[in-house]
Amino acid sequence: MPRITTFYLSAQEKMLERAKRTFESNFDGKIEFIDFCIDEPVISQGAIDTAKTSDAVWYFAPHFTSANAPLSVIRKSLSLFASVQTVGGESDRECFVCDESRFPESSFSSSDAFGRQAQDISTLSEIELEKVLRIAYELAELYAQDLTLVLPVEPTAVSSLWRKIAYDISEDYPFVSVEVLNSVEATARLSVGNDAKVYVGMREQLLPLCTLSKTLSGAPTSSMSLGETTLGSYECFASGDTFALKAVVQNTLTFSFGLPTNIDNIAE
Repeated sequence: MPRITTFYLSAQEKMLERAKRTFESNFDGKIEFIDFCIDEPVISQGAIDTAKTSDAVWYFAPHFTSANAPLSVIRKSLSLFASVQTVGGESDRECFVCDESRFPESSFSSSDAFGRQAQDISTLSEIELEKVLRIAYELAELYAQDLTLVLPVEPTAVSSLWRKIAYDISEDYPFVSVEVLNSVEATARLSVGNDAKVYVGMREQLLPLCTLSKTLSGAPTSSMSLGETTLGSYECFASGDTFALKAVVQNTLTFSFGLPTNIDNIAE
């Protein structure tokens, strides 16, 4: 029997139950839900093992951007290396696909000669970058949208690798138009109107752009995390967010079950 593992706060349990009923009314067959309450923000190894053998994961709780946050642990444990934030609906959606495979390694030191020193080191491999970029290309292909790779203003070794791989694999997606912008250019482009594009890049460049898109459009948002397999995490961060609830069900059916579906009604 297909299985969905859920992680939720008790404050969002009613939303979770509505999502279950909505899924069941749009899925032809039986489905098993295995629930883990995370009021104590610790994900057990048993819960992770259960999630690994599931068809999909649902996350109904707030998310905090840190390496030890529950959703970060789930993403890392399940190899869900691409975070997809979507702003708006089908006619005006903007998707932001960013790498979630690593957090920069930070170190601090001090010396008599230089005083206090801080260092952040980011290491990213070609294989990891290609995985994230292919998800972005596939979303652009699915949604019939252009793809924009967003890089830092000042070129780095990592950003050069992003650019090279994006162009190397572009021939595999002949119907997707791709362009490369730095973060200032992308911000300016986004500020003058909705582009209805798929954006891809590093977290540091994508998160401010996504926030800007939300602020300018006032449109509702949804979130999911994807990897190499059909296992994905579908996320509802705020209690009462029925748009995100609908997206959880719709994206689960589309990306984990291969059943592209438009959800018309949410169960009470």
